[in-house]
Amino acid sequence: MTTQMPEHHRIAEASAELPPVNDRWESALESQIDPFAILKLVHNGHGEPIDLKYVEANPAAIAYHGKPVQELVGHTMLELFPDSALNGPFRQYVNTALTGTPTVLDDYPYYNEAQGEMRWYDLRAVKCGRGVAFTWRDCTDRHAIANELARAVAQFRMLAENAMDLVISMDLAGTVRWASPSARAVLGYEPRDLIGRRGTSLIHIDDVEAIRVASKELELHPSSTSTVRFLTLDGQERWMVASQRLMRDTDGNADGIVIAARDVDEQIHAKKALEFELEFDSLTGLAKRHMALSRINEILAGLDQRHWALLIFGVSGLSAINHAHGYEAGDCVLSEVAERLVRAASGRDRVARVSGDEFAILLPSLDSADDAAAAAERILSMAQRGVEWEGHSLHVTGFVGIALWDASGEHEGAEDLLRGATAAMRKAAAKGGESYTFLNTNAGEEARAALAMRGEIRQGLSAAEFRAWFMPLVNLRTGAVIGYEALVRWLRSDGSIITPDKFLPSAEETGLVVEIDSAVLSQSLVTAARTEGVHFSVNVSAASLAFPGLFEQVRSELQLHRVHPSRLHLEVTETALVHLTDQVRATMTAIADLGVKWWVDDFGTGYSSISHLRDLPVAGLKLDKSFTDGLSADENQANRLAQGLVGLANGLGLQTLAEGIETRVQADILIGQGWRFGQGWLYGKAASLHNH
Repeated sequence: MTTQMPEHHRIAEASAELPPVNDRWESALESQIDPFAILKLVHNGHGEPIDLKYVEANPAAIAYHGKPVQELVGHTMLELFPDSALNGPFRQYVNTALTGTPTVLDDYPYYNEAQGEMRWYDLRAVKCGRGVAFTWRDCTDRHAIANELARAVAQFRMLAENAMDLVISMDLAGTVRWASPSARAVLGYEPRDLIGRRGTSLIHIDDVEAIRVASKELELHPSSTSTVRFLTLDGQERWMVASQRLMRDTDGNADGIVIAARDVDEQIHAKKALEFELEFDSLTGLAKRHMALSRINEILAGLDQRHWALLIFGVSGLSAINHAHGYEAGDCVLSEVAERLVRAASGRDRVARVSGDEFAILLPSLDSADDAAAAAERILSMAQRGVEWEGHSLHVTGFVGIALWDASGEHEGAEDLLRGATAAMRKAAAKGGESYTFLNTNAGEEARAALAMRGEIRQGLSAAEFRAWFMPLVNLRTGAVIGYEALVRWLRSDGSIITPDKFLPSAEETGLVVEIDSAVLSQSLVTAARTEGVHFSVNVSAASLAFPGLFEQVRSELQLHRVHPSRLHLEVTETALVHLTDQVRATMTAIADLGVKWWVDDFGTGYSSISHLRDLPVAGLKLDKSFTDGLSADENQANRLAQGLVGLANGLGLQTLAEGIETRVQADILIGQGWRFGQGWLYGKAASLHNH
């Protein structure tokens, strides 16, 4: 009688050797997408495991190895992949075959010889009889994606933790769900303390409506922006530009709002300070000239009374105070005088500082000219009392000019009144003493003459009567002409020639000097285009320097006339650099980047800081004619000043040119001091265009 063998005994006996391959097992093996192989241990003569031999492999394994089945099955792992003993999982597979401990390796790096590159794999091996069954999956793409994601997450974390911009995520009801770590630096809050709060609680109450309006715009637009004040933990206000954007879920439905707020607090305050600086005098707090004119016109437009007066008070002797006690003393005098004038006029909005030492006072409701005279005497009395400065009593003197306005329309407006009052003040100063003067016939005629001059300048510009004449610039040692300076002349239709000192003051007051500068620049480049080997220097007024379109004008003129930028030198006076703005600095730098050279004209007579010469793109300095005039064979102060200025220029690496050279003695002194270039009547006067 045959005894039926128990099932577990049959399984144990079958597992003593590799399991048989039947049709169903083979079909299952071949259907696997991942490579699969069975290997058995190979022993040496001492019974020690030394290798693993492939005994079965599915089509996926054969295809991955890129070998025919006969080159894989029947061969050992170390025979086919000799590096695997050192660099591969060979030892883990042997351990699995001996101990039964599965091999589980994820993201395992291995150099794939067939593909010639490092790849990453997920490896699995289990004991199978006297060998192992193992499968693997190439996860190189997944590994790269995971690494890229990790880098992106790390980068986002770094940006979120270090960015000064504030990012807040809210639900559609406006409740904060997340805040960036920068909330700590920007607003003083810990990010976790903001979660659950209403977003509007962080906004200044006056700006909440702006945020709500911007949020409503998200219904029609993908994003919206508003400039609002956020509130810090300690209650301070901080201006920020807040950009809002809808967040959507995977179905495209609105899920919340994200706000990215950029800190612009410094820019806003700087802008407000700049606006104040443009409209009000920083020393006295009074309105500047253009603001005063606007106010006067507004007041005059609503007048019911017949008589008003505009007074100009000019402070005299300020230079002496500055020289004796310093500019801080002079500023103290101006500040005190300003306060006294405000009290005399019964209102700060009726007083303005219209120039360095001149103040305008508008007085309403006067019955007669006698009232204006009495007011002038009162102002002189109040303003001219001593001012205490560091134990000194500084004596202040001044003069008052008076222009009356009445409904008859003798004066057209603020400009007319201001011009008339200023002319009257100068008449009072000319008489001497501490006095006041009404605008008389002569003063009125002078004001009307100035107005007529401005009209004629406009006509002259339309008729192209302003022409560039050229004065030669020479190498002082050789006398060779190295360039020309363009000097403007007004060639009137009647044949007369008017020099700049006669028309430039009026042109500068009205801004017409910008058009004159433009005409001279264009004519200079026309001449440069037909003159080789020399450069051309063109003067740029303070008004042109501040003109926003200067860079584009210079670039387009150079391109139009096909003149290389290095042949154009632009000269700006030292005084024009006193009040630098960011726009002027940027314009000068942009023009210098084209290759144009900047020179400082009339050097030594203005008030520019040495830092301007260091920080601005300045290529050279021109010694003012007043220094050249004072040079002599006998050593004197002018000689020493000229020597010091050329040393300063050389120390800063700047080119040097002396103006106004009229004698050989002057030229020799300048050469000896080290001045490189020069100009003046010794070398030639300015001449008209057709002579060059």
